[in-house]
Amino acid sequence: MKKVLLSLAIAMIAALLLAPEAAGDNRVRRVKRQQQTNQRELRETKRKLTANTTATKRQLNALNRITAEIEEKNREIGSLTAISDSLNREIAVIRDSITYYETKHKRLSENYAKAVRAVHSRSSSLDMLLFIFSSDSFKQAVRRYRYIRQFARWREKQSEEIRAARSKLVEKRTQLETALRSKSTAIERLNLANSDLLSRQSRQQTIISNLQGEAATLKRIMAEQQRQAEELDRKLGELIAEEERAAAARAAAEEEQRRKKADSIAAIQATKPETADTKPATKPTKPAAKPEAKPAPAKPITKTTGYTMNAEERTLSGSFESNKGNLLFPVPGKYRIVKPFGRQKHPELKYVETDNGGIDIEVPGGTTARAVFEGKVTGIFKPDGYNTVVLIRHGNYITVYANLASITVKPGQMVKTGETIGTIFADPDDDNNAILHFEIRKEREKLNPTLWVK
Repeated sequence: MKKVLLSLAIAMIAALLLAPEAAGDNRVRRVKRQQQTNQRELRETKRKLTANTTATKRQLNALNRITAEIEEKNREIGSLTAISDSLNREIAVIRDSITYYETKHKRLSENYAKAVRAVHSRSSSLDMLLFIFSSDSFKQAVRRYRYIRQFARWREKQSEEIRAARSKLVEKRTQLETALRSKSTAIERLNLANSDLLSRQSRQQTIISNLQGEAATLKRIMAEQQRQAEELDRKLGELIAEEERAAAARAAAEEEQRRKKADSIAAIQATKPETADTKPATKPTKPAAKPEAKPAPAKPITKTTGYTMNAEERTLSGSFESNKGNLLFPVPGKYRIVKPFGRQKHPELKYVETDNGGIDIEVPGGTTARAVFEGKVTGIFKPDGYNTVVLIRHGNYITVYANLASITVKPGQMVKTGETIGTIFADPDDDNNAILHFEIRKEREKLNPTLWVK
């Protein structure tokens, strides 16, 4: 019995000693489970946030796309309206012409019939020979003969005028029928365009309503896009400044080489014996040394005011400038400008505001970008949000091709007008739509590309 009691006492003591440790293990397990739950919830929140951001971006891209389509449709409606107005004016002119030729044809026909009836009434029982030979005198016979000849010519002329008037009348009526058919077609197209416009405007309002409910996400997206645009602008500025310094250093080196050559020639002339013939040649040695007092071209290396061009680059720059408005478009085939140049603020979406240094061109997936003019590839880099960017210099003008998935050029390469630069990135999160960001600059000055390309 004592042994049993002793065993029970030992068991109770052991349980009391082990209880805190077991309780501690339970608390650790609960904390771990809570941490795992929190991590799952955090991952789920991030996933939802990413999905929401992706969906909002897709909606924003769709808004840009539908807005561009509405602008295109408005231009089409304007063009069709102008065509319809032009056809209305043409129809009015044709109808006036028809009235004129109908009146002319009627008048000529009536005059012709009246004249023929008058002649027939006077000589209804005589033929032309009897009419002549029945004259009282030879002079009267001659006059009657001449009259018959003149009347015959008049009849022939009147017949020709009547036929011409009838032909013109037929021609004008045909023109009227063609113009009326064209007007009918234009009106059908105009009605279809207006219907399409209303449908797109309805879709636009639906997208705007959806985006208005995503203000926080929209604000975050616009801030990120602005940051990426500023990063692109900063990198472009750095590359342009680096090119300016390199060009200034090149010009300074060339100037230094020319100065040394001049000094060398002057030194050779100074060592020749002084004679009557050589004295004038030795006197300019002092002025020749003056360039040493101003090694000026070296200054732009530290602080530049523009790109120093050589003769070949000046020619290229002038050629580029003279082709303003006629430069090749940077993509072949169908395209749509979804973001125009400059600062744009959406009238209904508070946070949708962009300041575009170029234009954004939407094209089907797989479309390539091409050089708008001959030039030299001077920069290739990959900033955040723009995939691969290629810079091409045309004298002191620069074209920028951003958001390329792959490229076919390399730094220092000379490219021709229309030469392929690379393939535009197709976004899998946006139904594989591809957008090329394209800029034209005169050094750091941003130019509106739509005024330069055709």
